[in-house]
Amino acid sequence: MVQEEGVKVELPEINTSELGFSPLIEENEILFGLKGICGINNDTVKTIVENRPYSSLQDFYERLVKTTREVTLSTGKIQNKSYVSKGQLITLIKAGAFDKLENENRETILSNFLKLLQPDKESLTTSNINSVVEMGIVSEDKKIYIRYYNFKNFLQEFSDIKDEKSKNIKWKVIKCDNDELTQYTLDFLDEHFMSEMEEGKGYKYDEEGNLLVALGTKRKGSFEKVYDNLMTEFKEWLNSKECLTLYNNIRFKDLQEEYMKGSLSTWEMESLGMYYHEHELAHVNKEKYSIVNFNELPEEPVIIDYNYYKKIKYPKYELVRIVGTVLDRNKNKHLVTLLTPNGVITLKFYSGQFSFYDKTISTQDEETGKKITLENGWFKKGNKLLVTGFRRGDNFIPKRYKGSVFSHSLQLIKNINDLGDLELQSERTKIDELEE
Repeated sequence: MVQEEGVKVELPEINTSELGFSPLIEENEILFGLKGICGINNDTVKTIVENRPYSSLQDFYERLVKTTREVTLSTGKIQNKSYVSKGQLITLIKAGAFDKLENENRETILSNFLKLLQPDKESLTTSNINSVVEMGIVSEDKKIYIRYYNFKNFLQEFSDIKDEKSKNIKWKVIKCDNDELTQYTLDFLDEHFMSEMEEGKGYKYDEEGNLLVALGTKRKGSFEKVYDNLMTEFKEWLNSKECLTLYNNIRFKDLQEEYMKGSLSTWEMESLGMYYHEHELAHVNKEKYSIVNFNELPEEPVIIDYNYYKKIKYPKYELVRIVGTVLDRNKNKHLVTLLTPNGVITLKFYSGQFSFYDKTISTQDEETGKKITLENGWFKKGNKLLVTGFRRGDNFIPKRYKGSVFSHSLQLIKNINDLGDLELQSERTKIDELEE
């Protein structure tokens, strides 16, 4: 690899990187090419290069993301599309392409872009109530307003009779199949609305004695007029500094969780397929998980015992563990290229073993008939693995023995905490378990 030969691969730079990798002779470096970034195609690179230079990330965003052009789809339909998509710009940021231009750490750059993408709300309306409720920021003393809001929506579900004079007004017949639900509706109306509603304007009765409530009008004495009056205090709170601050903070945090998962190293693997900074697994608790450096292992495995099968003697090897990130796989040869904290190695699997871990597990939606992916194969690029086995020559052979302290030859690393502890998945997803 060029980095092992003393030539440093520099992160891409939005104003100077070309389509492919470029040599920087004086610096003894190679500048990462824009085409090498995941999800960035030739047309996107051409657009970026033709519109240089960019004075800032916001300048790039305004000119290539917010600005759209007409594109004719294969169906013949014309659609307005950005020159560079939002997702592509996020990938460029994660790849470090704006580090020099913005002169900020990458987390701050992406965070600032997300704020640009989703500005704070300056006001809220009752249409935002469901979001406010989901965020859990409505205090107990204000939850009666949520009941009013839900009750108004509930009334919309009742059958209706058209008004004789107005096309907008519909008289909702307060009658349910369930007598208890009908009585609950009548009681709620009586407790919170009826005293302020006027007969003939807000309600009336049909020949069978059923209560009819008028919706679609805010005239004095109508249900919606009374509802608006009851909701006045809540609407004021919705637009208070307290509520807006809570709402915008939670909304932005959700956006960060969607686009800012993982470390700087995680972002580099996602976008560049390499680590510019340290390996994501550099600080795993090696002692706890019995992890070793592949390069320090003897080229032939150490025999610790023998097993017998049908009177044939088979050597039993000492098992060790390694960790790494998947770079590539070869389905024909059942090989997986793994980038460990100490370098690149090759995992050599048996045919059935490779197929088991490589397959995508899916099921079929009973209603639509469409295939639903439940779990991607574990050899997908960027996945992190804990592998148990032994070294043989230049390969690492995943292996486990019955009764060994190592119960699995392969485990998927879901997360690593600050103490170096791993969150591991040891079994493939099973469809029958999900259905239960």
